[in-house]
Amino acid sequence: MTKKALTLVFSSLLTLALTVSAAFAVGVKPVRTELTIDPGGSASATIRVINSENVPITVRPEVTIYTKNDEEGFPVAAEDLPADHPMNIRDWIEFPAEDLSLEPNSEKEVTFKVNVPADAQPGGKYASIIYTSVDDAASGEVKVQVAVPSLILVKVTGEEIHSGEVLSFGVKNGNLLGDQNPILAVSFQNNGNVHEKPSGSVTLTDSMTGEQLTQIARYYDDVSGELIIADAIPLNLTGGNVLPGSSRTFTAEWNENIRSGKFIAVSSLKYGSEPTIATSAEIEINEDLQLNSFEINQLEASTDFTITLTNNGNVYEKLEGKIEIINDFESVVASVPIPEDAGYIVASLSIPENVGYIAPGATAKITVPWLEKQVPAGKYTAKLAAFYGFENASLESEVQFVSAANNLPYYFAIGGGVIVLLLIAVIIFRKKEVKKEMLNEEIV
Repeated sequence: MTKKALTLVFSSLLTLALTVSAAFAVGVKPVRTELTIDPGGSASATIRVINSENVPITVRPEVTIYTKNDEEGFPVAAEDLPADHPMNIRDWIEFPAEDLSLEPNSEKEVTFKVNVPADAQPGGKYASIIYTSVDDAASGEVKVQVAVPSLILVKVTGEEIHSGEVLSFGVKNGNLLGDQNPILAVSFQNNGNVHEKPSGSVTLTDSMTGEQLTQIARYYDDVSGELIIADAIPLNLTGGNVLPGSSRTFTAEWNENIRSGKFIAVSSLKYGSEPTIATSAEIEINEDLQLNSFEINQLEASTDFTITLTNNGNVYEKLEGKIEIINDFESVVASVPIPEDAGYIVASLSIPENVGYIAPGATAKITVPWLEKQVPAGKYTAKLAAFYGFENASLESEVQFVSAANNLPYYFAIGGGVIVLLLIAVIIFRKKEVKKEMLNEEIV
């Protein structure tokens, strides 16, 4: 298993798929065990390994050591760590090393023990017991191999060094995306020798009025499950750890009452018994997407619309909405959605490649194809009903056009009808003339 794969397994508890055919849902509880042990002492804990599928499965345990985490909090596996390294606690952990067979929809308890040597250095030590499914090669069926870890965080008592600092604070990646909630990010560096659980919140104040914004966060309480609308955005609500010598970025999502303006954001972060670290940053939200033109291009084989826009703000905007085709009776005969990839592709952002954004300061021409033009000949109005940004600002325009494509049968029908009417008129007129002549003959 590669270092990258181990990192993903440790942190996110997601399934690591090595081959694809039949999947097994294997889980462990708890996903994290924290122990505080004196040098020369020991402690035991229990893991429940769960098979939630309707088929039996066999899993194999393995101990992996890690010493740091990455910026997202994913533990980084320590490969080839010397046996005498002070962070290598592989030999400290006693657990049943044999394969574990689980019946369908069942679970088993596994008890492990951590024995701390008397000369162990104080501070945090970290490992995982990973349970990996074992393929049944004899059956000839290729199965998905999954691995799930149970994390073990050991704190050896002694001199604890609590030291940390905020490395940065501001808008995540420095970019605001108009179709996503603003994300504020604070990076915390752990300079001590034990893992820390920094927590806190972010508040926003209007730079012009000096008033603090209210009701800016919506989230659920982990304990009660209650929906909370708060005046501050929580940081590290789930209690994530930062390992010694590591930094981790915690995010705060502004998901209520988002509006344009200039603001002062203040993050308050506290860890252990240390003083709260307060950090401020200026945030500006300026949304100004200008509609330059809305045109219809009537081509020989097809028809499409062109929307030209200029982004005069500082937010990456994504245009959404539709174009409605309306006839003379004010009825909508067709509705053309604006493609999801309309606009510029911003490669520098961590966004899907098929999602288009109009970058600040850029002018973009968006082509909206009308692929199913099935309307009779006549005069129509194409109405643009689009929106963008945090506050769903609207962009509206319209253009009139005449539909004549693929309507030769229509014109033949009209021409044929006119000819029939003329023939009927001639016949009626001729009948009247004949009748008049007959009357004249009778009179004579």
